[in-house]
Amino acid sequence: MEAAGAVRYELGDAASAARARWTAALETAATLGPIALVVVIVQKLHWTAEAWVPLGVGALCALAIARGVASYLRLRRRLRAFRVTIEDGALCVKTASAELRVRREAVAKVTELEGALGGMRVMLRDDGDDTLPERVDIPRGGAAYATLRAELSAWCAIERQPRRGVVARLVIGAAVVAAIFFLPFFFEDFVVRSKGLALALVLAMWLAARLVTRR
Repeated sequence: MEAAGAVRYELGDAASAARARWTAALETAATLGPIALVVVIVQKLHWTAEAWVPLGVGALCALAIARGVASYLRLRRRLRAFRVTIEDGALCVKTASAELRVRREAVAKVTELEGALGGMRVMLRDDGDDTLPERVDIPRGGAAYATLRAELSAWCAIERQPRRGVVARLVIGAAVVAAIFFLPFFFEDFVVRSKGLALALVLAMWLAARLVTRR
């Protein structure tokens, strides 16, 4: 039984499903993005007549969608099981696979991540206790989120996660536009004479795009 005045936080079925759905959709879009880029490059290299092109693209798209569905089901299950309780000066976290109890003095700082898929990141002190993780992430979306935030803010000041500056976002956006619209023409004009080098550059673009989408 929970103590009187204890704070209990959970996402609930609707919020868990919505958050899992959006997260899985964004992951799937990030996976399909490099595939679309490679398709454009392949068209510019005049490889569309090759039999392996539609088969490879179809297989990659099917794999990305299947991975997205599996990710949604896994995330929804984990989020439904997620519980946070504050009582007796401790933060108690329950997941589908474990339970964790963190004393107030073990909390080093709390950072709030902006956005609908954000939440709070509770960083823990390195006090030699191997049973404690480096951090505890609390997703936004539950009805008692504001109450939990207020309680944690009494433990320590909640810091805001800094967002990328306008210049940085513009540079990243310009780089993505250049990769999608200009590099294929570069490949067609200068690389098409060497199919082996062209294929190597296509694979390099694939890896680079995957790394960018993971950040």
